[in-house]
Amino acid sequence: MTTLTFSEAKQSPCNGCSAPCCSYLPLHDFVIQHFDHLDYAFYLLNFAHIELALVNGNSWRVHYRQPCSRLLPTGGCRLHGQPEKPMVCQNYSATTCFYKSMFIQPETDAFLRFNYDRLKAYANLMTFDDNRNVTGIPDASGLKEQLPIFVEEEIPEVSKPLTHHSRQAFRFMDFPNPCDRCTSWCCSTLSFPFAGISARANLDYLWFCLGFPGIELNFAADQWSILVNTHCRNLLRSEDGVGRCGVFNQPERPHHCEQYDAMQCGYKQQYLSGSTGFSTRVNLDKFSTLAEHYVFDDVGQLLQQPSFESLKRSLSTT
Repeated sequence: MTTLTFSEAKQSPCNGCSAPCCSYLPLHDFVIQHFDHLDYAFYLLNFAHIELALVNGNSWRVHYRQPCSRLLPTGGCRLHGQPEKPMVCQNYSATTCFYKSMFIQPETDAFLRFNYDRLKAYANLMTFDDNRNVTGIPDASGLKEQLPIFVEEEIPEVSKPLTHHSRQAFRFMDFPNPCDRCTSWCCSTLSFPFAGISARANLDYLWFCLGFPGIELNFAADQWSILVNTHCRNLLRSEDGVGRCGVFNQPERPHHCEQYDAMQCGYKQQYLSGSTGFSTRVNLDKFSTLAEHYVFDDVGQLLQQPSFESLKRSLSTT
């Protein structure tokens, strides 16, 4: 580790940095306490652009790996010094930056990156009881030596959002298998919970997230989520766009997929065309339309909350 003088320590740690804070979007934190949680982790790592990080030996963080659209080729920010720059970025403490520890400096026990192969090795060090609750995990100290070397893959192209489809009507006895002729949104989209907008900071966080290509907001009357347009590595597509699983009925297929209730598919509701009454999607181009409906006081607390119907009408016309 380099020793700095006081004057050297006062210099910005961002000087000469490769800006991993602008290339890795943290999406969700979770812990693995049951086999299903581990299965969910394997499910996530099947998708392009997705990495996991083990923080302090216990907490798992989902990262979306894709440079922000505001990142300049030289490493600077297009919005630097402008009021449009997200407060998430303006207020970030570079002197306590965890990105540098995780993505630039040599790995430590506190921050370990995981791809699919690394997670398989980690899973083989775990134990469970009869109810599949986790009873033992490997100690963080020395864990790196028990795992394969992490190999950083090329960043794939950003997946384009799937197009909407029209609603159809079926009688009870004529209802088809909901997966027949499906474009496989469940294999091309990841969804992470978002608490909604109760302060300006929440809207600013969305402004930050939507700067990453492939990210969208989806909101309904009672639920908000961050969508990642990606694709599962096991997804096979026919010439007409219909998808199928390349590991269907195979042991390596996640239980998360095997047990998915297609009759209650939330993905289809998000991709129905027009004003469906279910949900609405927002990308970076539509952010200003969303933002103009919210009013805050001088400390950033929400004063005026639009109805879901009014937001949906405004966004459907842009």
